[in-house]
This record gives sequence, structure tokens and C-alpha cells, in this order.
Amino acid sequence: MSIAAQTPVDPSDKQTNFCVEPQWIWDALFKHEALWGVVCDPSCGTGTSLRSAEATGMPGWCLGYDLLQRGSTFQVGTRDIFDLPSWGNNGCGILISNPPFYSGKGWVQFVALAHQFAKHKAIMIGSDKVHYSGERHSLWAEFPVTRIYHFSDRPSMPFHSTIDAMGSNAFKNGAINYSAYVWDFTAPQRGNQTFYLKKDGSLT
Repeated sequence: MSIAAQTPVDPSDKQTNFCVEPQWIWDALFKHEALWGVVCDPSCGTGTSLRSAEATGMPGWCLGYDLLQRGSTFQVGTRDIFDLPSWGNNGCGILISNPPFYSGKGWVQFVALAHQFAKHKAIMIGSDKVHYSGERHSLWAEFPVTRIYHFSDRPSMPFHSTIDAMGSNAFKNGAINYSAYVWDFTAPQRGNQTFYLKKDGSLT
């Protein structure tokens, strides 16, 4: 049994019951996806995505929000992505996120809202389950994706509350396939491009 499995996680505890992705998935992705202007992660967690964005030296600034205060230096407020009135007319140039819904209806709703907030691009992480089922077919028909990056190295995304106990194993031995989905509103839509992205940023 893994350390993660032995570490109790309270599903009702929204403060600690959120998953954290490894830094490398964003570092690798941003070698191929340009960033500029206002880059926002509405479910920023501990700020993993925004640290990678800032490290690119992009022209602009990074802003994070989340349902609760997670301690990220990028987080400028607490907001619920599904509470549209709380956002008012606030949008962003590029939305990036590893949303807390990997394959269910919440993920589909998140995609729809991302299209309202983002002006230039929306970049989201999701499990490969989002490719399948009739509901996903209608999703891709309504919101045709521009580029898909399949992570050749499976990323591990442990619960935040288990990371300390797992130590150096926290981000190892991923068991689920994940991909990054890019909706590029600045590019003409001529079908999507699919890539296989390794941890070092190389593509096939």
C-alpha cells in the first residue's frame, strides 16, 4: 500500500482536499505555448501553474484565485469559478488551470466558463477520460480544441495534505494519463493538433 493510501484524507475538508500537480507539466508545456498579458488561474491552489508562467519571463503578470485561500503568493482573492456574478466583467488574456474536476461534469462546465473569461487562450489539464462518452462529443463540437498535449510521462497529483508524508515519492509513480488542452482563440480553427510531450519538454 502506498504512503498516500495510508494517509487519511477528509473529503469534506476543502482546505486540504485538493490535488497538486508537478511543476514539470507546466514547465514542459510553456516551452511550446506562448504567454503574454494577464495570465490567470482561477483554481490556482498553491500556485504551481503561475510559478511556471512567471519563470518564462513572459511580458505581463500572473494572477491567481481559488475557492479558499491556499497560501500562494500569486493568489489575489477568493472566488468560486461557478459564481459568475462574483467575477463581474473581470476576465483575462490567457486562462491556465488544472481544475479540480478531471473528467466529470464539472470539467465540462469549467471549459465553458473558461471560454467566457479568456480572450486569447484557455489552457486546461484533464485526465484522458475527457475524450470519451457522448457528453464529451458535444463538448468538442461546441468548443473545438486547438492543440492537445498528451503527457508521455504520467504525472502524479497527490492530495496537498499527503505531500509531506509522502516525501520524495509525492510526485512519482503516476497511475493516470493526463493531457493539456489548448483553446487558442488567436489561431484559425482547422482541426486540432496532437502532440506527445515528455517531462523535458521534447515533443513527438
